[in-house]
Amino acid sequence: MRALVQGLASRFERSRATTFAVGFGLLAAVAAVHHAAGYEFAYSFFYLVPVALVARFLGRRSGLGFAFLAAFIWFLDDMAVRHYAAPFIYCWNLLVRFCVFAFAALAISQLRETADRERRIAATKGEMVSLVSHQFRNAINSMNIAVHILETDIKEGMAPDIPGFLAALRRDLRALEEATLNFLNQARLSSGAYALDLRSVDPRAVVRNVLEGMNILARAKDIEIVTDFAAGELAVSADLAALNLVISNLLSNAIKYTPPKGRVVVRVAPDSLSPGRIAVAVSDTGIGMTAEERRGIFAGFTRTAQAAAAAKGFGLGLKLAQDMLKLHGSRLMVESEPGKGSRFWFYLAAAR
Repeated sequence: MRALVQGLASRFERSRATTFAVGFGLLAAVAAVHHAAGYEFAYSFFYLVPVALVARFLGRRSGLGFAFLAAFIWFLDDMAVRHYAAPFIYCWNLLVRFCVFAFAALAISQLRETADRERRIAATKGEMVSLVSHQFRNAINSMNIAVHILETDIKEGMAPDIPGFLAALRRDLRALEEATLNFLNQARLSSGAYALDLRSVDPRAVVRNVLEGMNILARAKDIEIVTDFAAGELAVSADLAALNLVISNLLSNAIKYTPPKGRVVVRVAPDSLSPGRIAVAVSDTGIGMTAEERRGIFAGFTRTAQAAAAAKGFGLGLKLAQDMLKLHGSRLMVESEPGKGSRFWFYLAAAR
């Protein structure tokens, strides 16, 4: 049903002639039913259907034209069926009906204009974010290459604090790269431009790949990373880039918000309650959250006071991870207590 409605709406958007034809057809059908029913007042409200249709897809002027046409047809039917002693009553009825239909047409066309304006603004924002994100990514790639060259060219006898500076620079570059990728993908999701490429993926391999880039962050805080992987076949049906982004955001948050000498555990195993699903969970011994804070973390650009004090960020990673998982028919779940850490987990369908 939803596909049918969307298909009809798309056709009306493309063809003014089709919209006019359907509008006139509905108007004639309503007038015929109204007349055959013996001027039953309840049927008169159906005149709003063709008026609303035309106002929605053809705009304000066409909607007002149909409003007058509907009122005039009703007026003619009224004259043919009813006989008032005073002629001005006919004119009064015509005016009242036109005002009602015109109000409906104006309201619907205004809603359409507002919705179109919001879509244009959203599209513009998405394009701007995408453009800026691409520029950031190009700059980040150049800086990563420069850091790599510096690291490989460091010679004995150079200042001993240079490796530390380079490590700090690489950490900042990774944080900037993560934020840029989050903004870029959120823009794609908002514009509907993100298309999943589902394939058989081993989430354990994704976790290992993500950890290779994050080990430097964990070592800097002396955080122990533990992987708890079940043996055997654990392939899931997922988009590799999306799954990589979800796991990367979860591990990055776990490391950022876990105090030094803490512990982060990543578990990948079959779901004990549903054999057709694979569970991926990330647990930490970090700052944790209250129940109220948990309710708002998936809204986007939302961070708890403790999180803002513990590390820099935009609060977009969890919303993006949630949106990516929803595309897979899954969702991100969380349990947490202040001072006792957090556990995030999700399920994905096992690959066939």
